[in-house]
Amino acid sequence: MKLREVLLIGFIVFLFVVGVFGWIMLRETIVSTGLYLGIIAIPAVIAGVIIGMRMGRVTGFTNTLINILFTAVSIWILLGSGLIALNFFTARSSEGEMERAIIEKKFTQTRYRTERNGRHGVSRGAPYKVYNLRLYHPAVKNRTFEVSKPVYDAVSKEDTVLINISRGCLKMRVMDIHHLKPLHPRKKKSTRRCKFFGTSGRK
Repeated sequence: MKLREVLLIGFIVFLFVVGVFGWIMLRETIVSTGLYLGIIAIPAVIAGVIIGMRMGRVTGFTNTLINILFTAVSIWILLGSGLIALNFFTARSSEGEMERAIIEKKFTQTRYRTERNGRHGVSRGAPYKVYNLRLYHPAVKNRTFEVSKPVYDAVSKEDTVLINISRGCLKMRVMDIHHLKPLHPRKKKSTRRCKFFGTSGRK
């Protein structure tokens, strides 16, 4: 395999990783996803046409259209993820406001780790659980978030929770989904033993 091909594959993997992290941060940002991605696509396409026509020597592709598309998509991912990250990491929870949201649904998913099987193969590894909450907030409607187990266990379906929302340097609001506070925490049921009827269900 030529060095150019190795570098190209490495860059594609890099783009994928950047895009995944950008998508996660975008999910926690209060902005119209379609509108944001559409706005970012405009300069990406323009730059893709201008730069892509000269990218044949770098990518090794002889087709000009493929070079333009590859360049435009690369810029779209990098620019979109970069701006979201800039806004996300400059948002300070200490300067945010507490707003109400409702837990519409909570559920778990089972996923599997990927394990290498020899030099070139991969196989399904050990299972692990992912904890999800679907929130209703007027600005985001129904949106599902992956949270930690302590956050998942602290709330119940139809609970009203307080969520910290702050603005980043680009004035887009960011939700601190990892520190939800139940508005009315529910007391755990007592597990005292009743002499005649077993475990008591009283609080």
